[in-house]
Amino acid sequence: MKKLVSLLLVAMMVLAMSACSGDDPQTGGENQTASQGGAGEGTFQGNNAQSYDTTYKLGFCVNSMNNPVFVNWINYLEEHAPNYGFEFVYLSSDEDSAKELSNVEDLISQGCDLIYLSAVNTDAAAATVRLCNDAGIPVFTIDRILNTEECDVVLQACTDNYEAAKLAAYQCVEDLGEDGGTVAILRGTYGLELAQERYDGFMSIINQYDNIEVVTEVYADLDRELGYSATEDILQAYPDVDAIYCGNGEMAVGACQAIKANGHAAGDYFVYGFDGSTYELELIEEGYLSGTVFHSFNPMNEAVLGFMRMYMDGEHRVPISLRYSASWCDASNLEDFWYVIEA
Repeated sequence: MKKLVSLLLVAMMVLAMSACSGDDPQTGGENQTASQGGAGEGTFQGNNAQSYDTTYKLGFCVNSMNNPVFVNWINYLEEHAPNYGFEFVYLSSDEDSAKELSNVEDLISQGCDLIYLSAVNTDAAAATVRLCNDAGIPVFTIDRILNTEECDVVLQACTDNYEAAKLAAYQCVEDLGEDGGTVAILRGTYGLELAQERYDGFMSIINQYDNIEVVTEVYADLDRELGYSATEDILQAYPDVDAIYCGNGEMAVGACQAIKANGHAAGDYFVYGFDGSTYELELIEEGYLSGTVFHSFNPMNEAVLGFMRMYMDGEHRVPISLRYSASWCDASNLEDFWYVIEA
C-alpha cells in the first residue's frame, strides 16, 4: 500500500482565520468549509519545524477502537500532535456514553489542558462537555455535531454528510443505468444525526428517479456484524436486488462478507460504502465493493490541531465549525487513496 500526501491544508488554515466564534455551528454563516480535493488520508507533516515554549496536554476521547477509521485517527494524532507542542493521550469509550463521561473525568484528572471529543451520542455528550466547561477546559469535537445550546464547544469539525452521501447516490444512478433497478439500504443508528444525514443525502438523489426503487431499509447500527446479518436477510428476501447502499464502512464490510459467504461473486451486486477504511479499499480492489465515500479526516485532524494551538496561545478568533467535503473512491482511482494503518 501507498501512504498518500494530503492536500489543501495550508489554504484551508488561511481561509478559516476569517471565521468568528459567534456563528451558529448548525448553519453555514461565516464558518469555513474545507474542500478535500483529491484524497484525504494523508501524511501532511504540519508545522513540524515549529518549536513552542509552552507544551499543553491534549486528551482525546474517541468513540471506540473497533473501527479502523478511528484507529487511524489515533495513529495520526500520536504522530502529529507533538508538532504543535501537545502531549497526546487518549481513552476509548467503547461506544458507551457512560464510559465517555468517565473517560473525560479521567482525562481532566490527568491534567489535560484541552479535550478533543469523538462523541458516542450527540445528545448524551452535552453532559460530558459540561464537565469540561465547569473545569474551564476548552473542548473541540470531530465527526459528530453537538447541540451547543446545552454546552460550550470551541470548534466542531466534520464531513458534510448530506452532500457526501449524494456521491454514492450519483454512482448508484450511473451503475443502474437507463433501466434502473432496486436498492436496499443499510442505515446507521436510529436517531443519530450523522446517520440520518447520510440517508437523507442519498435519498435526495434517488427520489428523483422513477426507475429506481428502494425495496427495503434496515438499521444496522454502523456495525459490521449487524451489516452482515442484515445483508443475509436482504439476499434471502430480495435475491434480485441490484444495489446495496451502506451508511458507513463497517456495515459495507459486513455486507460484502455476507455476499461472499453466500456464494456470490464479485460484481454480482453494486455495494456502496461510506468512510474509506483500509478494509473498504481492499474490498474495492477485490471487486466486491463498488466504491466508497472517502472522508478527509487526516487533513481535518491536522487543521483542528492548528486551531487548538492558536486557541491555547490566546488567539480565540478560530472557526466554530469546519465542514469538509468528501471524495468518491472506486476501482478507477483506488491508487490515489491507499494508506496504511499501524495498529
